[in-house]
Amino acid sequence: MFEFKSRPTVPVVFKTLHSENTKIAIQTPPTEGLEGDLRAAIGGGHVDFDWNVKIYELSSKHIETVVNYLADRFGACEVQIMTSTVEKCTKSCQDAESLPVECECVCGGHYHGEGWPEGWALASAKGDLLVKGNRKIEIFTIHGEPA
Repeated sequence: MFEFKSRPTVPVVFKTLHSENTKIAIQTPPTEGLEGDLRAAIGGGHVDFDWNVKIYELSSKHIETVVNYLADRFGACEVQIMTSTVEKCTKSCQDAESLPVECECVCGGHYHGEGWPEGWALASAKGDLLVKGNRKIEIFTIHGEPA
């Protein structure tokens, strides 16, 4: 789902928003000695390099430091953050034939009377709660101040 580049011109930092324990992945233009420089930038922390996909991996707690360091070193750094949301509705709401003004569903009547659209799944033992997960990737570029 992330937009990995075959030959990035600026570093790209990838992060998912699932928990604080996730790692960030970093894809950069070919650069000699970057692993040691990243380690120094984060104060001696652990940096892995995956030779198969040619990305650096390190703890997401360093994302701000790493993005600023890479933006300053390369002039810019692209950041891709994947967010995930869950929408909720009830089958009785989606199957309703009444006007949504009286709907008291958790969706606020947004899906009222629409049937059971694609992407929804049952999430309760009673068989009425429906959920739908959505993933979105925010992409932005941070510009640095090269030394």
